[in-house]
Amino acid sequence: MDLKEKMKTLECHFNWGIEDIVGNIDDIMKKEVIKSEEFPNETWCGMLVELNLAYELYKRNNRSEAEEKVKKCLKLFGNINDNFFNEYKLAFKHVLLSLQLFVNFDKSSENDNKKLFNEIPAFSILSENEKTAIIGIKAYCFGEYGEQGRKHSLSLARKAHQDNPNEPEWCFMIGLALSRIRNYTHDNGITDEEVNCIEKAYKLRKSSYFAVYLAQTYLDYTKMIRYQPSPEIAELSYSQQNLKLQVYYRKAYQLFKEIASRTDEKDVHIIVRCARGLFQLKTLKPDLYDINEALIVLKKCLNIAPNYGMCHTLATSIYCELHEYEQALKHSIKAKEIGDYFSSIRIIQLKCLLQQDVNAAETFDYMLKKHPTETYIYQTHLYAISYYIFKERNLQLAVKHFLIVSKLSTMERQNYEIGDPWVKGRVDLCDIMYNEVRCAIDGRLYQNDEEKLKLEEAYEVFKSKYPDVTEKVTDSSLVENLLSKNKKKWLQKC
Repeated sequence: MDLKEKMKTLECHFNWGIEDIVGNIDDIMKKEVIKSEEFPNETWCGMLVELNLAYELYKRNNRSEAEEKVKKCLKLFGNINDNFFNEYKLAFKHVLLSLQLFVNFDKSSENDNKKLFNEIPAFSILSENEKTAIIGIKAYCFGEYGEQGRKHSLSLARKAHQDNPNEPEWCFMIGLALSRIRNYTHDNGITDEEVNCIEKAYKLRKSSYFAVYLAQTYLDYTKMIRYQPSPEIAELSYSQQNLKLQVYYRKAYQLFKEIASRTDEKDVHIIVRCARGLFQLKTLKPDLYDINEALIVLKKCLNIAPNYGMCHTLATSIYCELHEYEQALKHSIKAKEIGDYFSSIRIIQLKCLLQQDVNAAETFDYMLKKHPTETYIYQTHLYAISYYIFKERNLQLAVKHFLIVSKLSTMERQNYEIGDPWVKGRVDLCDIMYNEVRCAIDGRLYQNDEEKLKLEEAYEVFKSKYPDVTEKVTDSSLVENLLSKNKKKWLQKC
């Protein structure tokens, strides 16, 4: 058997059929930014994200960059030192060196390739738990590949947990995959499996990482009780539901406080989530929890990692809650510089609130160039539509963005529903745009023939692509009613 045939037996990205399972995920490269923020210290999680990036760079024919990523992973491999990694080091080594062999194969000599192949720990010599660890490593890698990747990650994590039920990481991966799938689908429903798996992981290993995710799961569970109760919860009386809420609020709070009190905790990934959890408790139960607790933890995080984007986005929210809008704007600008997508929208909101000059067109152009993946593109156009409808009241500019977004291949009817920053609630921009276009045509609210033609072009799009919306009754005061209904909220919060 020649070397290329032997390489087919190796466990790494090149043999996992990633594209067959998840398709081509164009925005996987944004993990470059996410990785550098979420894993500032040397961790096995960070190394696996780097391996994903090396594979993706290789696929895109960026061979030299892929080789550099592999070199970085080799250095990380030598520096990582935690009990979990050390226990399964041979499994990590197998995946890492296998990927290195594929990446370097064409540029290396036959002897060098054979030598590297012989350095790879053979799968057959691994212990059963180390073989299971490769399944777990594979689960983690797939978890970074969008919705289908997370679904496959879940099945792999379940297999790893079944093979080694005493390893908390595999148990935790099940809960993490379920959480990611739920967040992706905007489903508030939390299964018992998700809660039980993360609880079991924390029981097996009292790590801060597990603790912060368990606390967040408890908070998510309270949202389910409030907004999407299971049949069992729905059958409870109001007082029983409220009692259940208080129990889970308290459980989450105790975990967040425990993490915050650990003076030796330096992982920014954990600390910022702790601060976010304390802030969420304040917004959920303002009479019971103090926002300053969240601010104290956040300031600790900013001292450790002043360029961590998530710190600045959270700081924006906290200072908005405290009505310190100048501080909120400062942190939004910093988050935007680091690469956070939504901060550009927050900057527009805050500048409007502070009565500062806003160049919305320039901001939307920046967002389209800075975040060119299709998901971000259609969101940017929707936010532009929202701004021009509700804030600037410029229907022609809203129509311009509508005509662009309606042509995107992935733009389905349901995608027009967004959490609107001006109305402060969920709105269907397709309904609203149709209402405004039809009212403008009927009321001849246009300045010239060019504007009239654009309105008619938009109307034809509604008839051909979204015919259901044309059945709705129009209301010339719709936008005013939506804004006045929420004016009090807007004055209180940004």
